[in-house]
Amino acid sequence: MIVHGWCVLCPFLCVNTKDGWTALMLASHNGHTATAQLLVEAGADKEAKNKVRDCARDAFANRPMVRGEGGSGGVEGDEEGD
Repeated sequence: MIVHGWCVLCPFLCVNTKDGWTALMLASHNGHTATAQLLVEAGADKEAKNKVRDCARDAFANRPMVRGEGGSGGVEGDEEGD
């Protein structure tokens, strides 16, 4: 999202928790797919690794499952080979 030529999400793209989790990892892990997609579109690094060497794709795969959840989600283009 651009406001007056400045990306509103930019301050969050390079911030990590003490365990190395990025905003994209947190959004993916918690099932916030729209937020994850916005972060990717704003330039978030999909391949950034946390302290246990997981990336956003791993965070999504290891998220708590919600009853009745099915299908895929997360970030577009995060399948193997992309």
